[in-house]
Amino acid sequence: MAEKTKTHQSQHDKDLKKLKFKRRKEEKLIAKLEQHKRRKLEDENVQVKQDKVKPAFLPTVSIALPGSILDNAQSPELRTYLAGQLFEGCDFQTDIGQST
Repeated sequence: MAEKTKTHQSQHDKDLKKLKFKRRKEEKLIAKLEQHKRRKLEDENVQVKQDKVKPAFLPTVSIALPGSILDNAQSPELRTYLAGQLFEGCDFQTDIGQST
């Protein structure tokens, strides 16, 4: 009877070891998955930040206006307004509304 109890106890110990091993393995897998999710989130955040970075070169458009047209304006503010109106009348493929 003592041998049967020892055998039963050793089988129980083996089962406990297997269970503990399985739990540790699952915990490691969960930790690895969480780490992967964190890295993915960090990568996405870096990508968003990189998308928001202003380009090193901002394109510009220059137009030449005859000085006599601008000389007819009565004040510097009106000259600026007139130049803006003439620019809007030009047929460029630009997005005036977007400022960076």
